[in-house]
Amino acid sequence: MGDSSSLSNWTYTDNPSLAILAVLFSLLIGVCLMNLFIGLLNIVIDKDNDRVSYLLLKAQRRWSDWFPEVIYYYASFDKTRKKLKK
Repeated sequence: MGDSSSLSNWTYTDNPSLAILAVLFSLLIGVCLMNLFIGLLNIVIDKDNDRVSYLLLKAQRRWSDWFPEVIYYYASFDKTRKKLKK
């Protein structure tokens, strides 16, 4: 995994500080990459939620309680005839 010739002169048993630094570097890079992926995933989820909100509003129109197919309205014949003559 990569070129380790620059570290081949140092062994981890002789230099424990080198081992600690290598482990800390690996953990730090892992945390940074996970943070990056979490941020990208958050952006994708927000875009999907916007799309779902749009579809939700459209789907609510199918609820017959809110938007019935037939609307019954009563109008008096005499009052309607007077309005039409005006």
